[in-house]
Amino acid sequence: MKRSSIIFILLILIHHNLPAGISDVVDLDLVSAVKLGIRNNYDLKYNRIEQLLSKRIVTENWRRFLPALSIDYGNSFNVTPYEQDSRMHTLTFKVTQPVYQGGRYFAAYRIARLNEKMKRMTYHILLNSLKAAIQKQYFTVLIQKEIIQIQNKMEEQALMQVKFAQAENNLGMLTTIDLAEIEAYAKNAQLDHVRAKNALSEEYNNLKRVLYLDWQHKVNISEDITKTFQYKELRKGIKELVSLAYIKRKDLINMCSEVMQRHYDYKSNKYYYLPAVSLNFDYSLTGEKFFPFKRSWNIGVQLDFMFKGTTVSQKGNYGESINDESKNISSSHSVSPFDDIGYVSRYIQSEANFKTSRVKLEQLKQDIAIEIENKYYLVKEKWDLLEILKEREEVLKKRFDVFDIKLKLGEAKRVDVVEAETEYYMARTETMKGILDYISAVVDLELALGTDIGYLNIINKR
Repeated sequence: MKRSSIIFILLILIHHNLPAGISDVVDLDLVSAVKLGIRNNYDLKYNRIEQLLSKRIVTENWRRFLPALSIDYGNSFNVTPYEQDSRMHTLTFKVTQPVYQGGRYFAAYRIARLNEKMKRMTYHILLNSLKAAIQKQYFTVLIQKEIIQIQNKMEEQALMQVKFAQAENNLGMLTTIDLAEIEAYAKNAQLDHVRAKNALSEEYNNLKRVLYLDWQHKVNISEDITKTFQYKELRKGIKELVSLAYIKRKDLINMCSEVMQRHYDYKSNKYYYLPAVSLNFDYSLTGEKFFPFKRSWNIGVQLDFMFKGTTVSQKGNYGESINDESKNISSSHSVSPFDDIGYVSRYIQSEANFKTSRVKLEQLKQDIAIEIENKYYLVKEKWDLLEILKEREEVLKKRFDVFDIKLKLGEAKRVDVVEAETEYYMARTETMKGILDYISAVVDLELALGTDIGYLNIINKR
């Protein structure tokens, strides 16, 4: 008895410690769905981290232009037989200021700035792609909800027609073959209704996946595709859209930035022989004890340059001792033959990268223009098809109404009415799918333009 009580208490504690909100209902409209998807998306979070890192790299490259400070301390103890031993302490403060580095520091700084810009553009690309995916899936759910209502109505009407047909068959007014055909229409309507409900469940799960929602959450969407939203025809021309894409496409901006990066790298390797000039200043304290010290300072110029793989360095210094006012002038030279034999391959590779990036830029412009043209004509095609589907739906509705009147007048068979009614509801379903195709085509066009989703103002709320 005691053991069973303990198990019961543990079950209660586990139940109360379950994560809250897992089975909550999430109420969504289009705006809240987009906000939720942006907040939960991991690719955007990773990109923000990359942006932060790129900013740090820009700061590090900017730091190269500033002076570098170092502090050196050393001591030595000399023991000489039959002579006085000596100990020397040295404390030196050094400052090195780059003056000119052959454009290499500036090139590295500009490349880092361009890389930061590319990360920001990549964020906008990811954001726009996410908005497009969410909007397309959201409208897919709305359309599927409307299709379920149509299928439900068709099933109800088909079952009602079956009851009438069975009654007429019992009275001898309808043949058994016609009754079987009407019952077959009803069963098909039931099958289509079940398939539509399963399709809606699948689309809800796809929406959860896009929004990074837990699978146990229930999504509730109150908006209606026919009452909440409206859409219109695209009025812009193909040339206007291509020009707009050249301005708005973030990947094109990224490619331009890459060309500039390659250009700076190419120039840096092309003019490798330009010298690096820096100023050096040091202030030294020396003495056998920590205090008092002998004080002195030195200022100098250092030049480093390379020619044909050979590195040459020259230093010139001027210094004074503060205690005894003595002065000294010194210079040093060093040569490292073939210290860097890879300069030729770096130059050739950087030139090839630069020229390749320019070719890719031109190719990207052509690809964008072709993509916009394809998306443009696809939108036009889907609009024309949608207009035809609407007209077809109206014609079939009139046909169904005529058959219904003829049935009441005894001039048409019930099976003909059921067939006309089924074709009408199927036409309504096809019209809903046509609306979804048109909306998806418009969203794809806006995505291809590089504009914010909704920029063309074709799909909006009433």
